[in-house]
Amino acid sequence: MPDDRAQNLVSTINEALNDHSGQDREDLATKELVKTEIRSVKDEIQSVRDQIRDLKVRMTRSIYLVNLIQFLAIVASIITIFTFLRK
Repeated sequence: MPDDRAQNLVSTINEALNDHSGQDREDLATKELVKTEIRSVKDEIQSVRDQIRDLKVRMTRSIYLVNLIQFLAIVASIITIFTFLRK
């Protein structure tokens, strides 16, 4: 291989490697980007925790309300039965 062609090949390979490494550096995450992403994920996790806590409170209230309604229905049924039997 003549020297000019070899030199041309080497310079082409070096340019390709430099372009590729430059692109890799652009793709690397910076410390600030990682910190920002971590903060964002923590905020989302806290939001989900808040939603779960609110859902738990609402479900607990619903369960107690349903139990109260059932209890009142049973008491009303018993009173109705006693009233019917007394006649």
